[in-house]
Amino acid sequence: MKYRKLGSLVSIASLTFGLAGCGGDSNSAANEEDSTEDKETTRDEDTKDSKQSDDSRTKGDETTGESPRETEATSGGDTSEPARQSDTGADTHSTSDVDSTEAPPEPECPEVDDREIVNVPATIDQDVVWSCDKAYQLPSEPTVVTDGATLTIEPGVEIWGQGGSALVITRGSKIDANGRPNAPIVFTSGALPGQRAPGQWGGVLLLGGAPVNDPDGEGDAEGIDPTNGYSAYGGDDEDFDCGSMSYVRIEFGGYQLSADNELNNLGVAGCGSQTELHHIQVHKGSDDGIEFWGGAPVVHHIVASSNSDDSFDWTSGFSSKVQFVLLLQDPGDADVAIEADNSEDLFDAEPLSSPVFFNLTAIGGGGDSTGVVLRRGTAGKFYNSIFSGFRIAVDVRDAESVARTEGDDPSLTVEHSLFFDNGADGETHFPVEDEASDNDVGFDEVAYFTDAAKNNVFDEDPEFGDASNLRAPNLVPSADGPAARGAKAPGRGFVAADYLGAFEPGGMDWTAGWTAYPDN
Repeated sequence: MKYRKLGSLVSIASLTFGLAGCGGDSNSAANEEDSTEDKETTRDEDTKDSKQSDDSRTKGDETTGESPRETEATSGGDTSEPARQSDTGADTHSTSDVDSTEAPPEPECPEVDDREIVNVPATIDQDVVWSCDKAYQLPSEPTVVTDGATLTIEPGVEIWGQGGSALVITRGSKIDANGRPNAPIVFTSGALPGQRAPGQWGGVLLLGGAPVNDPDGEGDAEGIDPTNGYSAYGGDDEDFDCGSMSYVRIEFGGYQLSADNELNNLGVAGCGSQTELHHIQVHKGSDDGIEFWGGAPVVHHIVASSNSDDSFDWTSGFSSKVQFVLLLQDPGDADVAIEADNSEDLFDAEPLSSPVFFNLTAIGGGGDSTGVVLRRGTAGKFYNSIFSGFRIAVDVRDAESVARTEGDDPSLTVEHSLFFDNGADGETHFPVEDEASDNDVGFDEVAYFTDAAKNNVFDEDPEFGDASNLRAPNLVPSADGPAARGAKAPGRGFVAADYLGAFEPGGMDWTAGWTAYPDN
């Protein structure tokens, strides 16, 4: 396998960054479905992949083998203290973006192959800035940001991983990675385009001090050495700030550290309400696309595409408000769109996993793919959502989760949502269990979710633009179809959106311009 060429090396003395030319902006967590930034960006296949041709990648000396060329170790970036890009807090996602009549200026970033290469060290223990006039090569071991340092990544930056690579923001440190619709930040495999594949590097992991329901209120992240404290997450600070990420793509992660021990494209553990995560795509991971352990960060405008295991996973007391999410499974490699646990070991552990979703579009891969599995005591509410293309759309398991469905105000429910083309016949949306296959103490999903009081809609075609094109999907429903009717008014902390699914029927595609769906 050929890896990307490592260009001219950067010494610590030469790391000066043009903050005005490549600086970040303070993208607020906002109502992007009305954003003029999104309206004025269009998907272009060449721009979308943000990659040059294979010929341009062979610039310089030839490199072969399973790891990038050995180079002198260099600093992770400028060590001057950066200003925080935004500090808007947990409620930013319920407000609108600043109105603008034109797209933001594109950062003055060189073409990727013209950028100098920085070899990132395994430890970053002081504030550092990564700018778009450089490309950043992660080492073949996890890079930890520690000692309270903030890693600032500016719009347009590319970061390349390899076997063993991961970026870990340890508890007490922060990431400030805010791209733009026309200049996303990209974490990808260091292999040449055309030779990339799921699992070629680890992914990004954020660790914080917000409440989790692990024993003693703390846990240790998989794959990170616990002896130095770098793996620890959890605490008692509900507002804990792990930083912010927006207009970010993370692809081809999920490196297997050992049997059944893979990293996710994006892992978020113990991050609190001051953490902002929006306009993030996780693509082609060999394990989960994005997984949450506890905490309640601000989460909206998420795309999880063609991941091998679960698209969106939660456990350990996760309780965010989540809005505008697209989950897109690959028919050749699909498992569960959402796998939801309260706790793996103690199903009634507190704090309870109890997220609330509005405006989810989940597209299955057919075959054995499942939409939402709610188990191990989790709660969770879904409103104004669309589930299509699954063998089973929603499956409730275990007595403790079934108990969440009871009462006048259940903490586990799916309402005001659309189910279309699920099951072998296209009209079987829920499991039909017998005594041998029962995993939910006889709970009847069909009766529960088809109850008229739930206001769910069945077997009406949302008329997507193109749901089957995995390289250029269009999940915007027709303007006059069923997705335009029957929505529940979102409450506090959510954007007012009177439609079903992640996209306004007949409206703009908020994924345009900054997402990409490469096969390799």
